[in-house]
Amino acid sequence: MRLLSLVAATVVGEYCGDAVCNFELDLRYRFTMSCHEPDRPGFGDWFPVEINENGEIIQAGNNMYVRDSAFKFNQTDCIFGNGNKTAVVTINDQFPAEPLEVTEGALVYVKVKNNLFGGVSPVIHFHGFKFDQGHFW
Repeated sequence: MRLLSLVAATVVGEYCGDAVCNFELDLRYRFTMSCHEPDRPGFGDWFPVEINENGEIIQAGNNMYVRDSAFKFNQTDCIFGNGNKTAVVTINDQFPAEPLEVTEGALVYVKVKNNLFGGVSPVIHFHGFKFDQGHFW
């Protein structure tokens, strides 16, 4: 069975080996140089971060939270970009995200939840699909 890798700009990484595959994509604005910490007591949100001299990810100085340099973040829960703080669009809180993978011949449904503010209408496109008329995308 051959696998097709489908990348939609920045799509969450999932594998579906079924004949019918359903994916949900949640689009949100986030900042690079930030980490998500859902289990942190009393917080459970995104925090600005920096890399200390030991290469550890620590909470950066900010005006919203008391800085806790003893708290370390998991790298997989962070968005770094190029090291500068900038706004990005994430899909399922990932940036850059991994591709969707489905088996050849699968019927694929994609539900997009647009949480982008300011009337932004996103465009998501896919690569690696063969449509009924024989055209590839």
